[in-house]
Amino acid sequence: MIDTDKKTIRMVDATPLHGKPQDGIVVDWGDVRIMSLNENTMQLAVLRDPVLSQEGAAMLTYNFISKAYRESLESSD
Repeated sequence: MIDTDKKTIRMVDATPLHGKPQDGIVVDWGDVRIMSLNENTMQLAVLRDPVLSQEGAAMLTYNFISKAYRESLESSD
């Protein structure tokens, strides 16, 4: 479910692609904020739990780029 007004995604039985070290520090992987989104890139964020992480609350932001955009960057080198 995407809420375009609040810029959030509610995922059920799914999570954004993330690293294993983050598995134990996020309570609700289904509560995702859309930080930015355009035709080439997407930034999604989840809340790091202050108790589980023992580092305080923070937004963990994941950056995604399209394959075509990545290839265009590589070809411009």
